[in-house]
Amino acid sequence: LDTLVQMLDADIADGFVPIAVCALAGTTNSGAVDDMEAISEICAKRDIWMHVDGAYGGFFALTEKGRAAMKGMEKADSVVMDPHKSLFHPYGIGALLVRNQFSLQKGNRS
Repeated sequence: LDTLVQMLDADIADGFVPIAVCALAGTTNSGAVDDMEAISEICAKRDIWMHVDGAYGGFFALTEKGRAAMKGMEKADSVVMDPHKSLFHPYGIGALLVRNQFSLQKGNRS
């Protein structure tokens, strides 16, 4: 997390405008989960969009252990989830959940 803060602050100091940080909610191969609570605070402080890649592990937040492991995911601006991966849906399907759809619409008009 220190490296993330250093990189964001360096980019901002150099005149760049970071637009998003992507946190991981259960990777396919190892199930690794980022500290989404801390990442959400970092993003909120700098007004940066927080996206969560929950394509594989996001649905595990429906369980008690999953919710504990993925604390902070509920603060994300957007989350992607793929039911065919963790729910064994028989054909490929994905979902992008967005906290405020108008933010995406506004960003795509710019």
